[in-house]
Amino acid sequence: MRLSLLCVAALLFLTGCEAPNESTWGTTDLAAPVDAESGQPQLHAGGDTLRLSWVTPDSDTTHALRYAAFDGDTWGPVRTAAAGADWFVNWADVPSVRTLPDGRKAAHYLVSNGPNIFAYDVRITQTDAAGNWQEAITPHHDGTQTEHGFVSMLPWQGNLMAVWLDGREMNLDADDAHDHGSGAMTLRAGLLDADGTVRQSYLIDDHVCECCPTSGVETEDGLLIAYRDRTEDNIRNISLARYDGDGWSAPYTLNDDGWRLDGCPVNGPSLAADGETVVASWFTAAGNEPRVYAAFSDDGGRTFGDPIVMDDDRPNGQVSAVLLRGDQALIGWHARTDNGDAYMVRRVTPAAATGPARVVVDAMPAVRAGIPRMVRTTHGVYLAWTDRPTSDAPTRVQLARVGEG
Repeated sequence: MRLSLLCVAALLFLTGCEAPNESTWGTTDLAAPVDAESGQPQLHAGGDTLRLSWVTPDSDTTHALRYAAFDGDTWGPVRTAAAGADWFVNWADVPSVRTLPDGRKAAHYLVSNGPNIFAYDVRITQTDAAGNWQEAITPHHDGTQTEHGFVSMLPWQGNLMAVWLDGREMNLDADDAHDHGSGAMTLRAGLLDADGTVRQSYLIDDHVCECCPTSGVETEDGLLIAYRDRTEDNIRNISLARYDGDGWSAPYTLNDDGWRLDGCPVNGPSLAADGETVVASWFTAAGNEPRVYAAFSDDGGRTFGDPIVMDDDRPNGQVSAVLLRGDQALIGWHARTDNGDAYMVRRVTPAAATGPARVVVDAMPAVRAGIPRMVRTTHGVYLAWTDRPTSDAPTRVQLARVGEG
């Protein structure tokens, strides 16, 4: 599938400028048990377990969402969370599988619901006490043939909080299957119990960016969601909202970048948290100056320190943030170099970036091959991405251990 012309056009200007300060960092390629044709990787870290999920064609007309767990030394069996026809399969809006605190698992995927490419629904499934995947449910009940996706799933007191972009207020052109539509994209959430019943629905923001991934984390006393917002005059800063058990807070701006853009940049933020410590990373190109930023919070995301520049040379964004030991974080992003596309990382503390930006993958496919994912477990930092060795070869998910955790 391809994104709308506005989204694609917003990506195309992210070229030019000088090469970043390159220094190759140590990585170890891992033989992930993925299908020969695979894509749309997601990573979830839970203690000492890494969970990798991916999408693979099951036949000419069906797809499957598969996953496997890695303990730092060996892989567990490959399992299938869901499979079916009419899936919306896209480089930016990606299914996921995660583990919940009680040991159950939750997964989400996307199913087309109309003739327009951007008409699709969210489907969520959870395992029961015996570990079997239950029948999937749709957390939204508007019944519109519009976009619903870019999901973040977070545990909350034995339940599951799902947050997604919801296009029920948008108007898709039925005569143009690739039209992204007019009207306001919204950010909504639903609290699901273990049986998949939606116990409560929420409208978090009634006007947000149309196709940027969301990012959510658990903090010591609540949930935090980050997303790309949108004003009436197309300022697309990163906003946040908190959930405390009673409801979602009013949205608030992470940093007033002032990035004005007519089309969606398909470039979401990334959060990582440990207790009340939160690190946020994001991309902006305000003033036609592409930059990757990071900022820290010591109060669960209520407030953040000044943004720290991670790369102002030639970044494309698609950021990942992970917290390390000793009040440090590792930020990753897709970038252009003199040798082509690469994936860069850089350490940062609340005071400043430490050391130069370093190349982790020096032959990273173009952004639209898929969004790289980076997480940390107790035994290391891991990066997953979608590779295509040659132009006529199928895509395949790759996994590497990055430096030291």
